[in-house]
Amino acid sequence: MHFPAQIISFIAALFIMLFTGTLSDTSPVCSVIQGLPGLNGRDGRDGINGLKGDQGPPGEPGKQGIKGSNGAPGKQGPQGIPGSSGLPGQKGERGNTGASGPPGPEGKNCDCAAKSGLTDLQDRVSSMEDALKQLQLSISAKTKALLYARGATAGEKVFVTSGKELPYDESKADCQKAGGQLASPKNSEENNAILSIAQYYNLSPFLGITDIQTEGTFRYPDGKPITYLNWNLGEPNQKGEEDCVEMKLNGGWNDQGCQGKRLNICEF
Repeated sequence: MHFPAQIISFIAALFIMLFTGTLSDTSPVCSVIQGLPGLNGRDGRDGINGLKGDQGPPGEPGKQGIKGSNGAPGKQGPQGIPGSSGLPGQKGERGNTGASGPPGPEGKNCDCAAKSGLTDLQDRVSSMEDALKQLQLSISAKTKALLYARGATAGEKVFVTSGKELPYDESKADCQKAGGQLASPKNSEENNAILSIAQYYNLSPFLGITDIQTEGTFRYPDGKPITYLNWNLGEPNQKGEEDCVEMKLNGGWNDQGCQGKRLNICEF
């Protein structure tokens, strides 16, 4: 085995020191012999982390980085205020003219003003014809009403009487034959017009109002429920077969049997 020279020198010096001390009778004398430098020790372990130091001053700005790719488009913002109109652009070039077609037929001379006047005149004539028809119907009804001896008016209605006393059915048929119907007041004005005729003759008339169709529900001759009524106190009392209505000389109504005779008054 081969030892390094340093180790051999160290062992020799140690041996001499021990041997000299053993043989001497006097007090031992320490002799200092400088030894050889020792070997390097192993690296020490890392120490614990120290306290965080104060933030240093900002460094110099770095160079500008490479531009990244475009991101996704954001949501559309609110519509802005319209800007002012720009200057008109330059007039564009005229387009190519297409192929000419065959000439159309020669138009006829048109007097548009005369045509418009003729249409207006026709409309007026048509309107006058309608008014004339309504007038003829009204005159016809009033002419039939004049055949009776006594009459009265209320609004657009004409009430007349033949002066006869008839049962309900005969009185109704008599009015229908003349183009009217039994007097059927729908308001106080019409009721008073009928009353004036009844008081003149001092006779109670039959009205066109009955509950023949539905017991207890009085209707006009056209079948519609009455909308105006002027019953006497306690009427209608529905005693027996009282399906018809008579007007008393005070203008009040009373339900009555249809077989008795009452003054005939028609309305047109």
